Amino acid sequence: MKRLIVFGVLALLSFFYALATGFALYYRALYALVIAIAGAWLWARLSLYGLQVTVERQIRRATVGENIDERITVRNQTPLPKAWLEVRDLTAMRSNTSGMVISLGARGFRSWQAKLKAERRGVYLLGPVRVSSADPLGLFTLSRDFLEPEELVVYPRTVALQHLRLLATETIGEGSIRLRSPQVTPHAASIREYTPSDALSRIHWPSTARSGRLMVKDFDEGMGGGLWLLVDFHRAVQSGEGADATDEYAATVAASVAQRYLFTNLPVGLIVYGENRSLLPPERGEGQLRQVLEMLARSTAEGRVPLDGVLATEANRFDRATTVVIITPTTQTQWVPLAEELTRRRVRVVAIVLDGSTFSAAGSSTRVVEALAAAGILTYIVRKGDDLEQVLAFAHARTSTGDPFQPQASLV
Repeated sequence: MKRLIVFGVLALLSFFYALATGFALYYRALYALVIAIAGAWLWARLSLYGLQVTVERQIRRATVGENIDERITVRNQTPLPKAWLEVRDLTAMRSNTSGMVISLGARGFRSWQAKLKAERRGVYLLGPVRVSSADPLGLFTLSRDFLEPEELVVYPRTVALQHLRLLATETIGEGSIRLRSPQVTPHAASIREYTPSDALSRIHWPSTARSGRLMVKDFDEGMGGGLWLLVDFHRAVQSGEGADATDEYAATVAASVAQRYLFTNLPVGLIVYGENRSLLPPERGEGQLRQVLEMLARSTAEGRVPLDGVLATEANRFDRATTVVIITPTTQTQWVPLAEELTRRRVRVVAIVLDGSTFSAAGSSTRVVEALAAAGILTYIVRKGDDLEQVLAFAHARTSTGDPFQPQASLV
């Protein structure tokens, strides 16, 4: 730009001196400067003409820590060579946006492979690709964008939590304790003699035929009624940066817990109050896991509703057969009485507390953990740098001794 200003000033001076003196030398200088400026602009312009840019990418979904390979090809479709081109991929997740300088012969091409590292969950735009050209005098630098941006969704990382025990029916040594159910469920526990209050649909005809008496099937609730994950993305309680931010840890914990129990065919649901309220009703299967990961990837830690407000709004959604897992970095305790109220309604509540003091937060989670312990709520603590498989194998504070379904987690 400075060179262009200098050339422009010289052209103006030559013009005025030519008019004032009539010397041919000034006219020649003026013509040379105008031709140089016009030629430089034309050079830069023609260098961007007749280019074709393609980018080959194999995936549109990735996981944190995964590499995304892409192949960029720039092709010259004209018989004019391109002496200097800077190619820059403007992908938002690329930390280094420096370009690659190439030259192309007549109808030639250049192709090279580039890598992207998925460092944080989220939704990113891949591209466009910007090609810049400059003239030999350095007067003009022109750019042109190629290709429409494409969406890449980066899922949170998941960890195998083989020793995590959240459900009331999960015990070690005695197998799974199952709850008797007055409703017909997929789990037939035993056969017993018919009573007048039993529905005819419960009659087990093979046993009736063998015994000569009406026999009915007894059902249980299985491994609990379902699991709700409630992730606290209130922006005021987040701390840390990049991959070490509390919202990244919370998303990883939620995704890992969902994976752990969906693989056991338990219905898992998700509630996230990020920039917008997102809710995924409990379902089973791998498809549900993909939806959980998708929701966590698209949810930002920009929530405006604190955790106590979320619990007050969603409390009626949880019934007696439900386990609610609250994942939060908050240092405030206003939500603990609401969680305790859920336990009085026989809702199983588990808290996974991210210790904000280890993520550069000003406060500590000590008061929250103490309040949860006083309320008899099973609590796990996660600190920055922790091995999630290990720290989520043992609870920091367990439920009250009156709870007959207190889990005894063990790594043995």
